[in-house]
Amino acid sequence: MVVVVSVRARALSLLTTVVEETTTKNPARFAVVSNFLAEFHGGVSSSGLSLVATLQRRSADEKSTVRKSGLSLIKAVIVFVIKRLESTGQDVQSKEMQLLLESLEERTSDSVMTIRKQSLEVITELVLAFPQSSNLWSKWQKAVFPSITDRETAIQDYCVSCVNAVLIQHAP
Repeated sequence: MVVVVSVRARALSLLTTVVEETTTKNPARFAVVSNFLAEFHGGVSSSGLSLVATLQRRSADEKSTVRKSGLSLIKAVIVFVIKRLESTGQDVQSKEMQLLLESLEERTSDSVMTIRKQSLEVITELVLAFPQSSNLWSKWQKAVFPSITDRETAIQDYCVSCVNAVLIQHAP
């Protein structure tokens, strides 16, 4: 069982690396990754699951290492898709994007503190990277403000720093 968990987590981490490197460092792979992620807009893979459904399942996995890797991949996919759609002038608001953002928001109330913190970190980084996205702003508000009253003081402090970073330091 432990091997299966580490394989799931490692597979998600490797895919995250490929998507992130394609987005930032290796545009030559852009077409290949675009084709792979084409199912993001509702397609279904040979396994019968959409990419979004797979990411939702992995971000809610029973093992925290898999959830953590799933959150990283969600962030990478969202960044990739937003940049791809913005470059073509298409609208970044879609049902699939909403589902991924909801997965991020749900993880802010995870039972594991590191998962809660990572989900807050991811949504904050996305808002800072794409401040024009009303979807991101809405999800950021729904995720960060309630977490200010988290049972862990580390999360409370992190939320305050997120609010500071987004609303005070990067105010329009």
